[in-house]
This record gives sequence, C-alpha cells and structure tokens, in this order.
Amino acid sequence: MITTLIPAVLHVIESVLRPTASRAQRRQYDRVVKVLEHAQQMLERRRRRNTLPLPTALGHVMPRPSKASKAWGLHLRYRRERAGLTRAQLAVLSGVADSTIRNLEVGRNRPSLSVMMRLQLVEALRLPEESSPCLPDSVGPHTASE
Repeated sequence: MITTLIPAVLHVIESVLRPTASRAQRRQYDRVVKVLEHAQQMLERRRRRNTLPLPTALGHVMPRPSKASKAWGLHLRYRRERAGLTRAQLAVLSGVADSTIRNLEVGRNRPSLSVMMRLQLVEALRLPEESSPCLPDSVGPHTASE
C-alpha cells in the first residue's frame, strides 16, 4: 500500500500544490519530495532484496527469549508469589497490564524502564537490602568510607 501511496503524494505535490505555491512553500515541498523519493528508493531496494516485510522488521515477530529475560521473569514471579499476590492483583497495584506481567514472568519480553519502575513501587515486592540477590556480598548499602 505504501509503495502506491508515495507516488500518488508526489504527483499531488508536483501537479497541484507546487505550481501555485510561494517560493518558501516550494522549498518546503522540495524537501518533502526529497524525503519521499528517498523512502521510495529504500522500499524498492528492500523489495528487490526480498528482505523481511515491514511489520517483521519493526519487531512484530516475537524474538526468542534470552536467558536474562527468563531469569528476571522467574525472579519477578518468585517475589510476587512470596508476597501472596496474583498477577491480577499485581497488575492493579503496579498499573502494568496482567498480560505484560505474564509475558515478563515467562521471559517472553524484556521489561522496559517504565515497567520496572512501576513494579519497584509495589511495596509487597520489595526485598530487604541485605537480602538483595542483585548485589554481591562485598557490595551493600554501606559506603566505602565505613
């Protein structure tokens, strides 16, 4: 669809808009035409190379879960269950969709920064600092001067 849309827009700019435009508007149209022509060339190259279709290239196909995502998700599930929360309850408390929590727990998705921040605000999920699994034994809440 987009491959037929770009030539149509170019035609409208060149035959309808540009002839009646002021000098400044013509410069703007020239810039738009340049961008659209470049986009058309990129689409043609992609089509010729027979690469992935646009939705796939934009990430609509699920990548394989990484070990780190799975480990993070298992840890989230452990903390949620230890707090006695269901996914639905955690979703309400954190403002994160139940399906997102499910996908995180099975390692299907990596958490975004905003999701991590929302989950960290849930008191029931917090661990005491001395039992934090993310910090090695030599590193803790103490400063180097102590």
